[in-house]
Amino acid sequence: MGADGTNWRRVKMLGMLLLIGAALILLIRGGSNLAGIIGAEEQVAADAGGDLGAVGLGTGLISILLSIANFVVSLAVLVIGVITAIMGRGRARLGGILAAVIIVLAPILFFIGTFLMGMIGGITGMIDPNVGVTAGALRVILGVDLLRVLFVAAMIGLGGWFARSTAQKNLSA
Repeated sequence: MGADGTNWRRVKMLGMLLLIGAALILLIRGGSNLAGIIGAEEQVAADAGGDLGAVGLGTGLISILLSIANFVVSLAVLVIGVITAIMGRGRARLGGILAAVIIVLAPILFFIGTFLMGMIGGITGMIDPNVGVTAGALRVILGVDLLRVLFVAAMIGLGGWFARSTAQKNLSA
């Protein structure tokens, strides 16, 4: 227990858990997008009335499982971020707030990015209103979404680093 009444060992552990959560979110969300990129041809063919092949079925099942894992890990990171914000002081509190806020903003950023990519795809002709999304357009949309995934994981990692480094400095002082 620190002189200010803060349990810095626990804050350090929470910061480490946020760093682990950032890595897990990067793997899970990145894997889900990668599965979508791999199965883009099958998905477009199934949307056009064709049969869903083994690749499409496999990538669809992987995406469902990764979506469930994403929900569980995101909820855990949100709770850990809130606990870190409550227990920490200074930059450790800022790290917890940053991790919790970015988890809440991630779906909003997803919808904004998807809307903008749909608009750009419609303007450039990658998305045909009569046919739908082409495999190339789907790959571009998922590729751009990978940038969002990197941004979200980096912000959670930064929050975890803030919490852990602040706790480390207070423990060594």
